[in-house]
Amino acid sequence: MEETIGKAFPPRPLGRSRHCVGDFVRTNTDRDDPGGPEPRALKDRRKPSSRRLGILLLFALIALGLLFFAAYSRRNTRSRVTLDSPVLIETARPSRHNFSVRIPWYGKVVATNRIEITARVDGEILAQRVPDERRVRAGESLFLIGGTQLITRRKVLEEKQEFLGRQISIAEADAGKYREALKEKLVSRREALAALDNLNRLRLELSRTQQELSLLDDAASVPAPVSGIFTSRTVSRGQFVNTGAHLADIIDSRGIRILATVFSPSGDVFLGKKATCRVPGKAFEISARVIRVLPRRSAGGATQVWIDGDSLSKFFSPGAFVSGSIIVGRHKNSPAVPRTAIVKDEKGMPFLFRKTENGFEKISVSLGEADGDLIEVIGGVDPSDEIVVHGAYELFHRDFSRTFKVSD
Repeated sequence: MEETIGKAFPPRPLGRSRHCVGDFVRTNTDRDDPGGPEPRALKDRRKPSSRRLGILLLFALIALGLLFFAAYSRRNTRSRVTLDSPVLIETARPSRHNFSVRIPWYGKVVATNRIEITARVDGEILAQRVPDERRVRAGESLFLIGGTQLITRRKVLEEKQEFLGRQISIAEADAGKYREALKEKLVSRREALAALDNLNRLRLELSRTQQELSLLDDAASVPAPVSGIFTSRTVSRGQFVNTGAHLADIIDSRGIRILATVFSPSGDVFLGKKATCRVPGKAFEISARVIRVLPRRSAGGATQVWIDGDSLSKFFSPGAFVSGSIIVGRHKNSPAVPRTAIVKDEKGMPFLFRKTENGFEKISVSLGEADGDLIEVIGGVDPSDEIVVHGAYELFHRDFSRTFKVSD
């Protein structure tokens, strides 16, 4: 029996017993040997956590972002001061800009080449082929003339043409007979020539009748003699007109100018100066030039000038009222501030706000020319001044003595 038990449960070797502790196995020799291998769970607890590494990396990125933002803010030339309210005050130094000295004008577009359209035949206006104030091409039909008189006239000419045709046939036969009789010496040469003259007279009369009939057909349609603007119509549909009656005008679109009135107390010289014309409904101006200055001034001291340009006919029609300015000089490299920096008091006097160590102070200035959003500052500011360019009116309406310690 002992042999049976020994075979079923063999004895373990002494000195190397195994003990289960937690999730690792340790032998007796490992426990007795202080320099043996370290447990795996203890090794895992000593390794740095990946979550800690992620948090450290996030803090490093945030620190780099703050450093970049601080460096960018120091490079920004404009300083911003946030007040108690949401209003943001922006300051900047005056910029340098070239300004044009402009004198305003107003005037009217005038046609220099006007052609009258007249009726070439008696009749009734049956139709107007083009609307008023429209650009037309040379040869384009403007009116159609007809009516009973024109129909009657045409019928008379057609009957005359038919009659002359029959008479010419008879005259040709007679002329042939006289020519043969002259060969036989049955008639005199004078009689033969008279028959030939009668034939030629009838042929000439037929040619005139045919030409008149053709002109009558052409006269029924009134064409435009030149390209231009169809204007100044004096007749209506159904109206009877005589030959030579005035129907309308054609204005040559290449021949329009502007008669402008300019007020200049300083006596500027305008001849040859560049002018600009504002186009109604457009966000741009077109260029022109002063080509003539009338010698006399008006009762109010105004000067009248003629303005001409290649682009006038593309945007303006005769009779239109327009305005613009004449450039009489230039101010180069002048101090300039945005329009938002200018503040006017109750008397309309302009001033700016300048940043100081204690807040902001109001300074009176003199303004010059304007160019878009920039205003020329003639005097009162220094190139190194920090001027309020945004929020100036907010400063104007605040309690300066309490908030900004303004010196004035």
